[in-house]
Amino acid sequence: MKKNIVKTLLLCGTLSSLLCSTLSAAYIRESANDIVLDTTNKMVWQDDSAVTSTTYTWSDALTHCDTLSLGSFSDWRLPNKNELSLLADRSKISPALDDVFVNTNSSYCWSSTTYVGGTTNAWGVYFGNGSDGIHNKANSGYVRCVRGGQ
Repeated sequence: MKKNIVKTLLLCGTLSSLLCSTLSAAYIRESANDIVLDTTNKMVWQDDSAVTSTTYTWSDALTHCDTLSLGSFSDWRLPNKNELSLLADRSKISPALDDVFVNTNSSYCWSSTTYVGGTTNAWGVYFGNGSDGIHNKANSGYVRCVRGGQ
């Protein structure tokens, strides 16, 4: 699965936005469970009110996802950088996220990927414009947990 995600990201960086949009995920919202199904990448995303109401340090974000119980599932995790980047819809701003997600913000969201250039930092996505970036793990950020994938 990782190879497919990386290939998609590389293609989107080099192809026109029209073609890239055809590579994007197909989402289905399950409102009763506050989750969004990504049928293309076989992942399930958290979309309850906690996504926009609480911020965490990086280590607390990992723990939050590991202990989350939502939609009758308990196998949640913090997404890696590539998975989280797939959510970004760079044709939109504030938030740069598909409209199927009801609980959204335009802030920084943590990934599980540590920055190799400085292990006190981790990657995430700024959903104001969909860009990737690094932040100190001691700082606060939002969390959108995932299950499946990898």
